[in-house]
Amino acid sequence: MKIIKQYRPYFLIVLLCLLFFWPFFSKGLLPIPSDITVGAYFPWLDQNWGFPTGVPIKNPLPSDIPSIILPWRLSVIEAFKSGQWPLWNPHYLLGMPLLANFQSAAFSLSNIFFLFFREALAWSWGIIAQTLVSLLLMYWYLKEKKHSLSASLFGAIIFSFSGFSIVWHQYNVHGWTQAFLPLILLLTHRYYQTGQKKYLPLLSLATAFQIFAGYLPIVIFTWIIVSATLLFQKRILNKKTIPYLSFLFLGLLVSAIQTLPGLELLRDSVRKIDPTVEASNASYLPLRHLLTLVFPNFFGNPATKNYWGHAFYDNYAFWVGIIPTLLALLALLKSKKKKLSIFLLALGLALSIKNPIGQFLEKLLFL
Repeated sequence: MKIIKQYRPYFLIVLLCLLFFWPFFSKGLLPIPSDITVGAYFPWLDQNWGFPTGVPIKNPLPSDIPSIILPWRLSVIEAFKSGQWPLWNPHYLLGMPLLANFQSAAFSLSNIFFLFFREALAWSWGIIAQTLVSLLLMYWYLKEKKHSLSASLFGAIIFSFSGFSIVWHQYNVHGWTQAFLPLILLLTHRYYQTGQKKYLPLLSLATAFQIFAGYLPIVIFTWIIVSATLLFQKRILNKKTIPYLSFLFLGLLVSAIQTLPGLELLRDSVRKIDPTVEASNASYLPLRHLLTLVFPNFFGNPATKNYWGHAFYDNYAFWVGIIPTLLALLALLKSKKKKLSIFLLALGLALSIKNPIGQFLEKLLFL
């Protein structure tokens, strides 16, 4: 009983993951929208696979997963297994860069599962693991900040199962990148609190592996949050900062194998002039979409084929739940140390909604 009580939070976190991914464990279903492949793409579309008019597609929106994200990763794994660097993807027209493409995630921690499982299972375990890792790391960070067990668990659940996390979790990219935010905050807090330099090599690794996870905007947001936290805690200019920045730079050096070719590819990307991207106009959050903070399906949902909002559902998914939102507002009203929270909230809105400050910051921060 003593052991159960001591490790109760971890039992709850594992149980939550088991419940959430129960179809995988009980029915052998995979967290991959592969119905899109056989229900929308040729040559599989030529057959109806036992259905009256073909395979019904539950949600067409995550079509990037079976059509580009998963194939990119499998090309990376195929290259590594054949003893080659995954520099070039030969499967698109005349080919395209592979390693330089951030979302190929050639060095993501999730790739370790491909050493032990066949491709479909390895991909699935990567998605399950990102949720488990996210829950554990946010729980540890909140406990480190002296929150109660229930508050820490609740915060970890909100972070790991928010609208953004759920909408993007099958991509096996965004969730891993996001999971490193609480780890970097935890290591930063422990170093400045204790002055022990043993946390700094771990900070270097966390910095590098967050970049390797494959989604650069979350990396930029992470360091905005960390910088703001240090600034408001008045820890920017003291004797601990130089070692901290040195190991941060070391992490950036380790990740240079990804960032240097990645930034070169971004510079030459056709996306800036792509008419499809321009037509979608999926950039700033329209003011009316602020309603989805508490009503996520106010403008419908692609799974029910009734979405009538601006651009795409996934681009604007940011709800965290009604109860967490109310508790967050209550905390802002009651907290004695709310300057940091207000600053981050204001900055988040400035970067989300079209305005001169946000547009200036967008260019300044390479967003």
